[in-house]
Formats: sequence, structure tokens, C-alpha cells
Amino acid sequence: MVDLVLAALACHLPAFEVTSEVVNCHHNYVEREHHFGANVWVTRKGAIRAREGDLGIIPGSMGARSYIVRGKGNPESFCSSAHGAGRRMSRTAAEKQFTEADMTTPWHSSESGGAQWSMGSQPNGLNLASGSTASA
Repeated sequence: MVDLVLAALACHLPAFEVTSEVVNCHHNYVEREHHFGANVWVTRKGAIRAREGDLGIIPGSMGARSYIVRGKGNPESFCSSAHGAGRRMSRTAAEKQFTEADMTTPWHSSESGGAQWSMGSQPNGLNLASGSTASA
């Protein structure tokens, strides 16, 4: 799949070089793996595999940064990590608290009571790939 995407991009973009590392991580899937001495089915709904050294993507909220990350292989999390920015409240709570007018206010503004979004700490099991010393 990655090769097909690169071939399609090469047809439409200026010449580019492919490095030896490709981020090829799946979100929301089930896989048979070996953990704690047993073969088990691991469901990663809202998560990515984060074995030691695995590259992954943690997308930010709309308008926020996304991060390329490396897994730490934390066995307590079944070598998994959340792949999204997460939610501060449930969808139902958000529907009760915010109006359609609130959604027309830019995300970064709070002048009219609109939502403010900020980046929290890195998800469990990952370090930033850029060499950051952040740890979970």
C-alpha cells in the first residue's frame, strides 16, 4: 500500500527522495499477538501498536500539530498507545455544553466562550521521534 501511495504522489509532486524509514501504522484493528506468556487477540480501537522502535503517528485536533513517534514497547499497555488527541468530555456532554454558534468561533479563541485546545503529555508508551526526552 505504501508503495502505491508513493507512486501516486510521484506523479503529482516535484521530485522527492524516500528515506529508509516509513511510518506505516494502522489504527483501529484486531491482531493475534503473544503477551504475558499467552497468545491473545489485541483490539486496538483508538490505538496503535507501539512496540519498541515502531514508528507511529499521533494526530492532533483540528489545527493542532501531529507527531511522528517511536514506540517504547511497554508490556503493561500490550505495546499499544492511544493514537489521537483524546477528548476532554463525551460527545453527549459536548452537545449539551456547546451550541452551533460556538463552533463558528476559531478553535484557538476563547473570546466568546469557544473551546480552547491544548496539547497534553505524550500518550503512554511513546516518545517523540524528533529526539525529545519526553517519556510516559
